Amino acid sequence: MTQGAGACAPLCAFPLFGKNLQILVPLQRVLLMFSTVPIAPGTAIERSYGPGILVEREGADERAITFDINASWSWGGFAWAQQVPASADIVPLLVVPSAVAP
Repeated sequence: MTQGAGACAPLCAFPLFGKNLQILVPLQRVLLMFSTVPIAPGTAIERSYGPGILVEREGADERAITFDINASWSWGGFAWAQQVPASADIVPLLVVPSAVAP
C-alpha cells in the first residue's frame, strides 16, 4: 500500500511474459522500512534501503513493534516478525510464486 494525498492505494509489480496468466493474492505480510533514499510512492524496489522488519499479520489484528534509532526494531522476539537488514533482497520475502491456478 502507498499513501499519498491522504488516501491509501494498493500497489504491486510483477513480470508478465508472453501470454502467461498472473494470479495475485495479497499476503498477510507487511515490510516496515526506513530509508535515507527518497522513494516515490508506487515505486517497486527489490532491495531494502535501510533496516526493516517483516511482520506476519495472520492471526492478529495488532502487533506491538517499536523502533529505536540506536537499537533498531523490537517486537519481543516473537516468531511473527523478523529483522531485514539494509540492502537485503526483499523480493523473496514479499513475492511467493505459486504454480497453483484456479
